[in-house]
Amino acid sequence: MQWVKKYWDQNYPGGEYDAVGRRERGAPSTATTKSPSAASSGRVSAAGKKATKTPAARSVSRGGRPSALDNQSASAIIDLNKQIAELKLTVDGLEKERDFYFGKLREIEIEVQENLESIELALADSGKTEHEAIPVLQNIQNILYSTEEGFEVPPEEEEANKASVEYDDDETF
Repeated sequence: MQWVKKYWDQNYPGGEYDAVGRRERGAPSTATTKSPSAASSGRVSAAGKKATKTPAARSVSRGGRPSALDNQSASAIIDLNKQIAELKLTVDGLEKERDFYFGKLREIEIEVQENLESIELALADSGKTEHEAIPVLQNIQNILYSTEEGFEVPPEEEEANKASVEYDDDETF
C-alpha cells in the first residue's frame, strides 16, 4: 500500500485534471517512428516507453497552473496561521484578565462571608439581634450570587451546589 502512495506523490501534479491536454501530450510520436528492430525487442521498447512517459508526467507537474494554486494556497495558509497566532494571544490575554477579576471577586466573597459569620457570632454572644453591617453584607452577597436573565447554571455546578448544601459537618467518613 505504501508504494501506491509513493507513486501517487511522485506522479500526481496536483490541481485539476486536464484530460484534453493529457491526450495531446500522450499522442504516439517517438514510439512509432523508431526502427522495427527496436520495436521488436521487448526490453528496448519498454525502456523507450518508460522514458517518454516520465518527461510527460514531469512537465504536467511543472505547469504554471498548479504552481499558481500552490502559491495562493501557501499565502493563504501563512495568513491563516498569523490569524491563529493573533487569536491565541488575544485568548491568553482575556483568560488572564478573567482569572484576575475572578480572583478579586472570590476574595470579596470570602471577606463578606467571614464578616457575616463574625458579626453573627458577636450578636449571639451579646444577645443582640441586629447589626448595622448585616444588611450591607447581605446585599453584597446578593450581588455576587445574582445571575443575568437567561443565564442557566450548568448541570455540573447545579449538582455541586446541591451536594454542598446537603453536606453535614457532623458526619465524618
